[in-house]
Amino acid sequence: MKGAPLLVTLLLAALVAGASLYYRQHQPESSSQPTEEQASPAAFVATHLRIALREPAPLQAVSPDTLRDRISANLDARFEPGGLAHRTRAFELLTLLPSGQNLHGQLVAMQAAGSRAWFDDLQGKLLVAENFAPLTRPDDRATLIRLRTRELLHREGFTLPKNVSDDEWIAYRALHGALADALALADQDNTAPPLPSSEETEREAILLSFPHYIHNLALSHELIGIPYLKQRRKAAPIPWIDLLRSAPGHTHGLLHTSPDPLPDLPTTGSTLLEESLGAWSTQLLLERHSDYELAEELTPYWRGDLYRLFSNGRGDPLVWQCLWDNAQSATRAADILRNALSLDGSVPGSSERLFHVTSRDSLLIVLNCSDLATLATLQK
Repeated sequence: MKGAPLLVTLLLAALVAGASLYYRQHQPESSSQPTEEQASPAAFVATHLRIALREPAPLQAVSPDTLRDRISANLDARFEPGGLAHRTRAFELLTLLPSGQNLHGQLVAMQAAGSRAWFDDLQGKLLVAENFAPLTRPDDRATLIRLRTRELLHREGFTLPKNVSDDEWIAYRALHGALADALALADQDNTAPPLPSSEETEREAILLSFPHYIHNLALSHELIGIPYLKQRRKAAPIPWIDLLRSAPGHTHGLLHTSPDPLPDLPTTGSTLLEESLGAWSTQLLLERHSDYELAEELTPYWRGDLYRLFSNGRGDPLVWQCLWDNAQSATRAADILRNALSLDGSVPGSSERLFHVTSRDSLLIVLNCSDLATLATLQK
């Protein structure tokens, strides 16, 4: 996204400044000199979340290989074994990802690369590097603030079941990651933030090497979570817990749009995956083939989408239907995808596939098939 680093920096600064002012105005008089316990990351987070402090969970020191294995197991449990392979194929056929990608491996790398700690949101476990030292390394203390934020939210019931949609998973990660970042920065108070560590520099380099979708997904807490929290805190500085309880569960809520009922998808063949990109991933798809300003301009007119990847004995066709507020928006989105195909000179998926983009009134339809008969059936 163009201008994202500067925009995120300004949003974070404004959010933290507002939060710091609010809490300075609402601190009890006896808290002017914090005790050693109050200065601990767990106590700091509990105070800012305005919840009772309980015994914090232990930090589990693991090797880098073990950390990657645990992240991989978490993804398999979240999306079920093989689920990310189907998503890889669907995203390839939709052109959200370039050909030849491995979504499972990229999501593992996205969370593990250059990371010294990770929160397992299914088991509530806190995993850290074997040399994790929050008492002596400022960046590790900031990381521990983030971990404790996720842990305490998890204990308070802010969990995500395994069977939620992909878009709900993205919204959950964006909001919780944004709040964790806000509290980590609030912990620094007026001190200058520490210089990036070698691990953080390595992580930034790795993120820049990812495809457009994965790179933005890694930064979703900064790109859509922080702006949402900033807006809510500016409107009414309510406690963080109350804010999260009323926060939307989908990215369309974070982007201030809403869905309408969608027409049914074709039901022929055997379903491999049926999912929604959601408002934000749809924006990333259009952004990949145009630019940030145009994609952002269209996003408020998104009204819902659903895709289906299936098998019919002749291949793995995909159909995606995306509803827009008006016919003009649907046409503009279709033109972006159609022009991207003609400029690229190849059909997504393989050189032998048939890619068809059209709009009917306010409905955008994308078809990607391996044979003419299936394409003709889906076009009816």
